[in-house]
Amino acid sequence: MAHLSVGIGEMAASRHSDDIISALGLGSCVALIIFDARTGTVGFAHCMLPTASGGPMDEMGKPARYVDKGVQNLLKAMGVARPRHTPLTSAIVGGAAMFEFNGPGMLDIGKQNVSMAQQMLQSQAIPVLKTEVGGNRGRSVTISVAELTVRVRDMEGQKDLVCFRRASVAGKAA
Repeated sequence: MAHLSVGIGEMAASRHSDDIISALGLGSCVALIIFDARTGTVGFAHCMLPTASGGPMDEMGKPARYVDKGVQNLLKAMGVARPRHTPLTSAIVGGAAMFEFNGPGMLDIGKQNVSMAQQMLQSQAIPVLKTEVGGNRGRSVTISVAELTVRVRDMEGQKDLVCFRRASVAGKAA
């Protein structure tokens, strides 16, 4: 069994049933989990900020540092060339407001990350099955490629967020 720990700005894609993919300590960051029911591939990105500013050093060697680029890079890593024609589903975890600000709402990076994730997934016609976002507590997220169950842990305990479904031979969800 391989344990793929995804750090800030990193991503992983796997269809090996013995793999477990996780990100620890999500605060304002978001974990984007995309599942391809046709191939059984799970994609996982740990994004820190909503958008790249466009400079050549933006990603700093981290393909998922920004949500907007992270979705695109994750789809490439998963081998998905045409998202609208692929049976993809997703989940979003994180986006907490870890600090209280008395200033403008622009400082709520968690909320901006969640909003950008929803916009990017919608633009690619990828439905979001479930979210565990917002609030003021950190979370960790794990997905077993064999079980396809997204588990979220926070200071209150652990829960199963969503279980993705593989496509059957006839193309319907199994």
